[in-house]
Amino acid sequence: MQDSSSFNLIKNRRNEKLNPKYTTETCMLELEYDTNDVISEILSLSVTNYYQTLFDEKGRGTQPVYVFIKEIKKKQVYIKIQLKLREDTEKVVCISFHFAEHEVCNFPYSQ
Repeated sequence: MQDSSSFNLIKNRRNEKLNPKYTTETCMLELEYDTNDVISEILSLSVTNYYQTLFDEKGRGTQPVYVFIKEIKKKQVYIKIQLKLREDTEKVVCISFHFAEHEVCNFPYSQ
């Protein structure tokens, strides 16, 4: 496992509660995953898992958010990560790790 101090997993987001089936907590429970398992999945991502990049629409100058889709135990998992840069440190923040609400078929870098 990598140094978990450079990783932050957000398990509870207010807007996720609107549909509890698609939350990070629900996904982790169903997959029987802990934070280390999520870190391992993120470390195993490749360019073929890349789906899209999202930018802050309000122009607050935050870092872009990278969206990946990975099949885990025969289900697509939607993974959103962002790199946070603060002074001399970098941290990967996993904003979302949940089952995809809709099947994704078009990946820009798939083979």
